[in-house]
Amino acid sequence: MPVTQLSQLPNARAIWSAIDQYNIYVVATMSDAFAQIPDTGADFQMPPPILMYHEGDMCALLIMGERHGAQSQDIRAAAKNTATAILNIPDTMIAVEEPIEVNDRLYSNGGAQKQLSLIGDQNLLTYDPSLRGAISAELADQGYRLNTDAQPYRFSAEQGRRYDPRYGQNGNAPLINNQMATSLSTYANTGALIAYPVGPDHLRFGPAAYVRNENETLQGQLLAKNWTVLEISEPPRGGNGNGNGNGNGNAQN
Repeated sequence: MPVTQLSQLPNARAIWSAIDQYNIYVVATMSDAFAQIPDTGADFQMPPPILMYHEGDMCALLIMGERHGAQSQDIRAAAKNTATAILNIPDTMIAVEEPIEVNDRLYSNGGAQKQLSLIGDQNLLTYDPSLRGAISAELADQGYRLNTDAQPYRFSAEQGRRYDPRYGQNGNAPLINNQMATSLSTYANTGALIAYPVGPDHLRFGPAAYVRNENETLQGQLLAKNWTVLEISEPPRGGNGNGNGNGNGNAQN
């Protein structure tokens, strides 16, 4: 039976907890002062979560928008809680937008106000406060504090730190979205979940967006690579408490 909804996935309850925390993050960004600015406010509002599935690899993908430089304590707390919930999902991999390697560790340089050059175990969010409120920064900061054997696998969702010119300039947007979709598909592993916090501009389309057509967005490019969108609803509690499949063709632990 094809997988069509969250409740059929392994660790469905844990994934739901992360989505629930992200939804709080979405509400916090919509209430922030920046989100109320005419004409540009939409850039600060985060989209709803997107949960996708690649049947061939039996791999799920959770896409979330993220903010950088948030002054709101509600946004910062929600980003921290979302990252904590993601790190509690077994067999989770983290895809990294605008990747940069520092001290043999992979970080996202998206939204950073300065080139990352951390020293030793220096706290990422103290080093660059502009990253506060970003789920990717919280995932890195919290993830690298875990014991080595508990740290999730992290991989680059792009070939380099950033294009120059960057997204939306010189028609680079569809190219970057395609590159991301290719990377996410390449790293899809059986039974795993990929968590990918990414700038919301990669998910938007229309006259005011960087791409005009839906098929040029990140989601559109993933659909072209045989990913499907799953229905998101709270999984039932039962069995092992994860809301997983029961052996009737659904995914299992």
